[in-house]
Amino acid sequence: ITSETYLHELFRYIEYNPLRAKVVESLHEYPYASYRQFVRLQKSIPCLKNSLIFQWFETTREVAEFFDAGEGEKSEQTAKEIQKEEDDTDEIYAKSVEKKKPLKEYFNTIANMDERNKMIKKAYREGWSQHKIAKAVKLSQGMINRIVNSNR
Repeated sequence: ITSETYLHELFRYIEYNPLRAKVVESLHEYPYASYRQFVRLQKSIPCLKNSLIFQWFETTREVAEFFDAGEGEKSEQTAKEIQKEEDDTDEIYAKSVEKKKPLKEYFNTIANMDERNKMIKKAYREGWSQHKIAKAVKLSQGMINRIVNSNR
């Protein structure tokens, strides 16, 4: 998810799936949708208590208007906004890739685990993904994540 606009569309898309599948005629009717909890037709389940929907909107009317605005289909304006944000993201990514040195060069001369961990952090800061670093040094992505987020 590259933008808030796209995130909004995803929320709408997911909630409108039962309508598109013709399981129900209204969002209010589908008992398994989060929408019913967002508009207070059902008590909110614990995993939704911190939902962005509850953070973005104060009233059930605002929530209903948010979902009614898109009806699960991207408007032409929204589609243009998402495309522009994706293009901007692609341009930023392309510029960062141009500046990176090859990943194997970070690890050619490491002598010990501390040096390796420093180079993992450096590679990550310079734009390499944790996934690619993990493959290069033959560690799990979880281990790379712990190293990147450690204070040492």
